[in-house]
Amino acid sequence: HMNLEEHLSKIQYQHLLRVAIQEGCNYFTFNIPNTVCNVCGHIDKNNLKTCPKCNSHDIDYLTRIIGYMKRVSNFSQSRQLEANKRHYATISQL
Repeated sequence: HMNLEEHLSKIQYQHLLRVAIQEGCNYFTFNIPNTVCNVCGHIDKNNLKTCPKCNSHDIDYLTRIIGYMKRVSNFSQSRQLEANKRHYATISQL
């Protein structure tokens, strides 16, 4: 998984996929956390601190654990600790 803090442009995604193919990577995916509101259920593709729909601060995040998106609060305790240590790159770090 390539952990990213934000979404890339189409050209940037294509470039990184070409690099993965050239390097012979058998499995590759982008992992950008999504925000899910625990009050109204709104899901946003950005990493937010407040729900843009109802302004609630009672939010959770969706991220990949082993290939599929899952709420971080539903991770096992050890996976939650690991998730907090993950680095999510910004576009400027690529």
